[in-house]
Amino acid sequence: MDEWTFYASRQAGSVEGVRMEIGGYKFDPMEFWITPKIDCEAEKLDITVWHPLLAQLHKESERSSSLFLFLDEALGEFGTAQWIGAIETNDTRLTDAIPLKELFGFIKKLEVEKGWQKRPPGEAGVVYRREERANRFLRDDVIVGSTTHPDLINEYYSAEGRLQNPLAGTGADYVFVSFDSRFFSKTDEMVDRRAAIEDALNQTLQLARSGRLLGGAFGTQFGYIDLLLFDGRNSLEIVERILHERNLPTGTAINFFAKEKSGQRLVL
Repeated sequence: MDEWTFYASRQAGSVEGVRMEIGGYKFDPMEFWITPKIDCEAEKLDITVWHPLLAQLHKESERSSSLFLFLDEALGEFGTAQWIGAIETNDTRLTDAIPLKELFGFIKKLEVEKGWQKRPPGEAGVVYRREERANRFLRDDVIVGSTTHPDLINEYYSAEGRLQNPLAGTGADYVFVSFDSRFFSKTDEMVDRRAAIEDALNQTLQLARSGRLLGGAFGTQFGYIDLLLFDGRNSLEIVERILHERNLPTGTAINFFAKEKSGQRLVL
């Protein structure tokens, strides 16, 4: 449809003319005033917020909802998550505050001045290391890894491998391939060959619109490749086929991050 553009999340836009009723009060976003403080280390803005009605809301959930709803309108959903750090509210409007409608422009100017680049979720990866390792559960041996979904990795370790399904009811799955780390005899071979396997998986899954690569890791016992699958059995069959084509060793397995699906583990 040439007349339509579809986005996966709310985009930044104008807050003028928007009104919302929260906690029995009608909020006008034009009355939100923001005092930004630049956090260069985190590459984010810590903000102090004032609105004449915030003090009237007794529930913290209502105050938070009113603010985040309008931040998402002004910055877009990704923009709020990417740019906003610590948030405080104030009983009075600070002298160096700017109206909410100018916050997006302030951020765009800051982005240019500082050279900061913010990529949408799934397009930017982070590297992580684990100093404390054991073998209490699968992936507990990981030394170093990379991921485009750090929350998933953090939550998995916080749950000690017993992560409640974060995609329950969606039809999609987070999975990871595990294989004997001795499959790679040298460090450079380990990096290059795993990258080739990851590329084959990612390209084939995306071409079939069945999933995508999230990252991977190296451990003392196993190597890992993390994937998001959203076409059920068809996605799993693609992963199985690529792993066989790449001659992964016997014992290689496709594991589910969700504890509810641990019994569905597939061993090649």
